[in-house]
Amino acid sequence: MMENLMEHIAKVTNKDPIEVRLANMNNVDKSFLKPMIEDLLKKTNYEKNKSDAIWFNSHNRWKKQEIAMVPMKYLITYEGQFETIVSVCARDGSVCVTHSGIEIDQGINTKV
Repeated sequence: MMENLMEHIAKVTNKDPIEVRLANMNNVDKSFLKPMIEDLLKKTNYEKNKSDAIWFNSHNRWKKQEIAMVPMKYLITYEGQFETIVSVCARDGSVCVTHSGIEIDQGINTKV
């Protein structure tokens, strides 16, 4: 919902949505994310791709293109103990592992 709000603010103020997101970040997050965002914008030719999409949209009535970048921050906290259940099946010896970890692309399922 907030990302949609940022898009609308950017549209009304005629600014890039990245600028609006950076303006609304707190200083701690901005100090870490701003250099990464700027580097990513350069590596992906964001401005050129954005102007190409605008040109394409002005020359095509029905087909449209868009480009977007949405920086996200995952809050990882440790709160109490996590549960794990290891079950060894008696008939065939297969092992089932159930854990309460959350997979956010750090490979926890692969490690298990």
